[in-house]
Amino acid sequence: MHPLTLYWFKMGILLFLAGEGLPLRCEICRDTNYDCTGPAYACLPFFDSCVTIQSEKRPAFSINKPYHSKGKRAVLKKCIGSSICSEGVSIVNIGRRGIITTKVSCCKGDDCRKPALPLPPINTTANGKACPVCLTFSKTICQSEGTVRCVGDQLYCLLIYGIASAGVSGTFASIGDPVISSHIAIRGCANQVFCDTFHEGAVHLASLTLIGSGNCELATSTVQGLSVYFLPVLGGLFLLKSIA
Repeated sequence: MHPLTLYWFKMGILLFLAGEGLPLRCEICRDTNYDCTGPAYACLPFFDSCVTIQSEKRPAFSINKPYHSKGKRAVLKKCIGSSICSEGVSIVNIGRRGIITTKVSCCKGDDCRKPALPLPPINTTANGKACPVCLTFSKTICQSEGTVRCVGDQLYCLLIYGIASAGVSGTFASIGDPVISSHIAIRGCANQVFCDTFHEGAVHLASLTLIGSGNCELATSTVQGLSVYFLPVLGGLFLLKSIA
């Protein structure tokens, strides 16, 4: 069964078992900062938690030059299923496209009133590991564009391909821009938090929700090239702007 089909099948089962209690209400907002405020909306029954997704992308010039200390920030608050809540800060390094740091914080009730704290600084010291790197949305093959130097706790080489969606969903009301989905393939360095979350199911990368297949393997000092094949789809340009 396709991972996306399986995901929505599970969501349908949760909807069936949800009962007739009052729906959860979550604050819905987005901003280009660490925190945001907005109105509360009733969540669909199969979403049982509120979430704050914080991200920061630090661009890099090249493998031999240091990463910027400041990056592009984003925050999104919405309804979510608690099965894809995670702890810790995930990090994905896509070479010249930068390092993407993401934190997913789930809450309910009064806990959601606590202000979101800034993301912690990341260690940008090279750790001697390297991985093949690429990012594509609309091509049928994700061919390695070279290698990326892993830094800090990025000890894994990531390969992920599947469906990426962007937008606010999960409420009875229609809010903001419609959810847009596209196939995606990514390779680069990742830390254990990202890999652990990815192995459990859906994972968040900046403003994108990814559902797909792939693997994380311990990085070495030498890299072998691989290719990822998938069907071409539309919408890649929009998603590229979300992550670029």
